[in-house]
Amino acid sequence: MTNSPEAGRAGGDLPSTAESAEDLYEEAPFGYLSSQGIDGPILRLNRTLCRWTGHRAADLAGVRRLDDLLSPAGRIAHATRHIPLLRTAGAADGLALELVRVDGTRLPVLVNSVVRHASDGAPLLTRTTLFDATAYRRYETRLIEARDQAERSAAEARQALAAAEAADRAKARFLAAMNHEFRTPIGIIAGFAELLAEAAVEGRAVPAVEWTRDVVAASAHLLELLQDATYYARLSEAEQRFDPRRASLRRACRSALPRTAAVLEREGVTAVLDDGEEGMSVFDEELAAEAIACTVRELARRAGAGAKLHLHCSDEPAWLEVSCSTLLLAPEALAGLQAPLDGSGVLNRGLEGAGLGMAVAYRIVALHGGELRAEASTEGGTHVRLRFGPE
Repeated sequence: MTNSPEAGRAGGDLPSTAESAEDLYEEAPFGYLSSQGIDGPILRLNRTLCRWTGHRAADLAGVRRLDDLLSPAGRIAHATRHIPLLRTAGAADGLALELVRVDGTRLPVLVNSVVRHASDGAPLLTRTTLFDATAYRRYETRLIEARDQAERSAAEARQALAAAEAADRAKARFLAAMNHEFRTPIGIIAGFAELLAEAAVEGRAVPAVEWTRDVVAASAHLLELLQDATYYARLSEAEQRFDPRRASLRRACRSALPRTAAVLEREGVTAVLDDGEEGMSVFDEELAAEAIACTVRELARRAGAGAKLHLHCSDEPAWLEVSCSTLLLAPEALAGLQAPLDGSGVLNRGLEGAGLGMAVAYRIVALHGGELRAEASTEGGTHVRLRFGPE
């Protein structure tokens, strides 16, 4: 007689580790329950499902339905997807539901159900297996988070690309404007230098004093342009150090006026700060002083000899108005003053230039969340209003 394992099993002998059908049902690695009909009372559930939920089988069998064990979202999925599938197809596979434990915590599960029918086709009972989907839900959450992070990264990349393209366009406008800005005074200096050289060769007398004065003025203007261009180019670095604090706009004005002295003297223009109380607002005083100085210099170049600029400021929110009753600018000139780097009109501007200082002032007030507006005054003249903060 052969004593092989196969022979033993064929003879009906089972190993000592064999489980009964009851053990397989009760201790299965998944939850199991059967319900009357399609959505009737629970007929039976295994111990695994009882451990998962904290319920006792005796408290549920014959009394509660599967719907009673579900969360609100689970009930909706059960009513709108699970039951309709059972009624129409007699089965449902891989449906995501959510159980509510006795302690109120929730357990995500994946449900497979099949309906057993009587000979006449009527549903007798529904067998349902429930698999713990905690790990699946965690993995799904991580996938969603990863997808969201990827979408945010893509959006940030698009924004960075758009910012880089905008910076390239701004750089192109800046270089085009500076090409005209520097060519004008350089052309004056070179032209007078050639005239002086020709006169010296030919032995002709020339108005040397007047020509030299023009050369000096063009040289000074060129130096101021270089200073404005340098400051504009370094403004991004200054913006990174943006430090708004409680400060006095009137004090910022007093700090700005000495920076305009050279231009005011050359142009024969005076600038006066009106009397007023010393108020306090929140802004970056150093940047504000530079914006004010840039505005005063640009208006002085356009105002003409003998003109007077009035500075009036107030606080809460901080704003400054620079006005000149004798400065009359056409609408297109006013528009150009607010868009100094707009290439469409830069070639039509005179020695006063495109107004790079106004571009500096505009960026500074925008950094404060404010506004720069150049307008023709209803009383005659022109005024420029700078607001260092939202209204």
